[in-house]
Amino acid sequence: MSKDSKTATRDSDKFMLRFPEGMRSHVADAAERNHRSMNSEILARLERTFRWDEVDHPHPSELSAEIQSAATKLQELIREFRMLQVDPDAQPVGASKKT
Repeated sequence: MSKDSKTATRDSDKFMLRFPEGMRSHVADAAERNHRSMNSEILARLERTFRWDEVDHPHPSELSAEIQSAATKLQELIREFRMLQVDPDAQPVGASKKT
């Protein structure tokens, strides 16, 4: 570690943080998996959330609604597919009958 990086570490802002019960072990486990210190793990996760905020995308609650809607549609398509396997002449929901 260079002298400059040691100085930068000493001059960095410090912030005391209280973890809710169990959070410290989650951070420690993630840090170990990612081969980082706990401090680096926390900073990496904060950075990721700030980048997420900067990207133009739906809010996670909106994504949840879209995922639920897609799951419902997928279930409908699977039911229709199974019906067609049983009765190949069956018409999918919303399809007009051939005359």
